[in-house]
Amino acid sequence: MRPTFARLGLPRPQLLAAVVLAAVVLAAVVLTAGCGVSVQVHSAFDPGKNFSTYRTFAMLEPNKPVQTDNPDVNPFVLQRLRQIAYSRLKERGFVPVERKDADLVVHIMAGVKERLEMNSTNYYGYAWRGPAFNYNWQQYQEGTVVLDLIDAKANAVVWRGSGVRRVVTEPSNAELGEVIDRILSQYPPGKAAQ
Repeated sequence: MRPTFARLGLPRPQLLAAVVLAAVVLAAVVLTAGCGVSVQVHSAFDPGKNFSTYRTFAMLEPNKPVQTDNPDVNPFVLQRLRQIAYSRLKERGFVPVERKDADLVVHIMAGVKERLEMNSTNYYGYAWRGPAFNYNWQQYQEGTVVLDLIDAKANAVVWRGSGVRRVVTEPSNAELGEVIDRILSQYPPGKAAQ
């Protein structure tokens, strides 16, 4: 009886290479399929501050679309980000108050930048002069959200969190909420990210 691979009409080394390539492609698809668009978060803080003393907050900007100096910043997205941050801070136990009575003042900034990414593909095989490579350039937009917590009495930033992700379309409230949640997962300082 002939081995199974012989029925395909391929010599054994080529069949083995095809199976390995298929396994690599399948693994890449499986690993990236569930990832979606990930949010990279970072935070920085004033190590001299006792963050457990902060209980109240006020938003720096009003709850309405505010004109920005940057024409690439959508004032309606900023308004939605402020609304989401406001509700998430309340959910975390912070109490909203008038700005004159606040421990913290919350400032939200956002922007979108064009990015360029190069991907290279190495083929298992040779062109007439050596190994075959394929270079692919991809242009995409990257959105950044920055959330500053400002000590109202000292008028100084005590904590900054930022989230960066690819932007494909106008972000939904769920996507904006995910970014704010991931940023706030870094607060208070020293807390493990969720």
